[in-house]
Amino acid sequence: MDSSIKRKYFVPGLYQKHRRVPKILNNYEFDSSYLQKPRENFTAKCKLCGKTVRASMRVTTNFVNHVKKFHPSSRNDSVNSFLSEDKTLSPPPPTVQLSSLDTQIVSTLIKCCIPLAVLDMSSFKNLLIQLNPEVSIFSQSKINNQIIPHLVEQTKIQILDVLSQTSSLSLVVDYWSLNETKYISIHSNLIDTEWKQQTVMLDCQQIFNIEDINYLLENCLMEYKITGKVYSLCLTSSNGLALKPIMEILTLNCIKFYSCSMLLDKILNHGLKNLSQLQSKKLVSDKNLNLKSDLDSDCELAEDISAIYRPFNELKDDLEKDSASVSVIYPAFKGLQTHLSYFKKFKEHDAAQELEKSLEEKLGFIKSMPVFSVAAMLNPNFGLSWIDEQDHSSYEKMVTNEFLKEAKVSRELNYVKDVKISAPRKSYLCLSKTIGGDNEYSNEMNSYIMYVKAFSYDENFRLLDFWKSNEKTYPHLSNFVRKILSVSIGLSNRDKLSQDCMQKMDLKNDMSNLESILFLKFNNSYF
Repeated sequence: MDSSIKRKYFVPGLYQKHRRVPKILNNYEFDSSYLQKPRENFTAKCKLCGKTVRASMRVTTNFVNHVKKFHPSSRNDSVNSFLSEDKTLSPPPPTVQLSSLDTQIVSTLIKCCIPLAVLDMSSFKNLLIQLNPEVSIFSQSKINNQIIPHLVEQTKIQILDVLSQTSSLSLVVDYWSLNETKYISIHSNLIDTEWKQQTVMLDCQQIFNIEDINYLLENCLMEYKITGKVYSLCLTSSNGLALKPIMEILTLNCIKFYSCSMLLDKILNHGLKNLSQLQSKKLVSDKNLNLKSDLDSDCELAEDISAIYRPFNELKDDLEKDSASVSVIYPAFKGLQTHLSYFKKFKEHDAAQELEKSLEEKLGFIKSMPVFSVAAMLNPNFGLSWIDEQDHSSYEKMVTNEFLKEAKVSRELNYVKDVKISAPRKSYLCLSKTIGGDNEYSNEMNSYIMYVKAFSYDENFRLLDFWKSNEKTYPHLSNFVRKILSVSIGLSNRDKLSQDCMQKMDLKNDMSNLESILFLKFNNSYF
């Protein structure tokens, strides 16, 4: 045997135990446990600037590039020595072949939220051996360093294929914490070629400070090759962390707003808190005036309060469903305003006044963002019915302009030139029509607007089914609709990082593979 080839590559387990730290990592703070997981990506904090960089022990390119780009003065000691290392005498360890049974067992446990610790139980091992005597013995290092990274890699390949088939998508960035450790989860929402709404988790990462979010977001978009496809970004928090500092530093060039479902939840909580304070003040006032409680009046008040909050609760439930659409936000906002105006006028309830103030304060931004009104008008079930009649023409003009603006960008990207052809004319006239230009798109939009004006509200209407069946009728408009309706308003109940799931899998106590397991759990239909 060639003495230059070290014995550790031929003895199972020795390679990981004796793995040395890459010199470039002298510039970073990192979790040393990843030395035993060389294939797994991890986040390290740069000692020179505090930013986080993500790579693995085996592929340290991102660590090197960061130092070269942002700290060139430190290259002599770290980067150059790393680049000058002789790697010819240290061949990589042999690739470990994983059996499909191994990956299937682990993936099934993750899908069913069963703790992976059961694989260490002797009774479970005996069961597997009885079912299949050839089954391999699971070790924690094999699960963490081989099986889970393999599942993550295969899942990302499937997601890449899905994302490559769309021209536009929206993002949801969820900022949350567990055991005082902060994380972000990056989700993508899109309408696929079959007019099905799909939401996938692109990444889940621990963050050391909020300034890292831009860097992690940029790397994530580059990894999935979707940097130029992002139309909107919705910022939310599964467990109520402050989001304003994050929104202020986000640099991604797209439409950005807070989760509407999250804000509605805050409106309800704020309203109930104020209602409790108002009730307490009333009880104190009645006691000071020696007034006895009027049961009839109290019952009437309870009924009024229930009636005030009912539409808010119904909307909250609908926004947390998988089928929730951005098209409902603006009509619902105006509907809630009308609802509260009635109680202010005829019932004179303080609760209604407080709710109206909170509604305007937290969701009033949708009035200045065209995407919400455009989305509502592209839903035939709403059309123009939610708009005051005197404003119809201005809204029609607005949605047409937004459509033509997007159509122009699309034509430029696809190198489609507008050609003017002279029409039959008299000697004193010079008329022309534009082929492939705005006329073609305007006619399509006008045809759709005429259709929605005659459309009657249907409780069983299915928005995406409508556009799927009318894609050929409105070929240009349907592309625009796919982009607008992909805009996410928050995470549905199914999409939220379930505390129940993390508790079932005992992830709060064993956080070594937290991000990877949550990534796999969310995207369980792709592996």
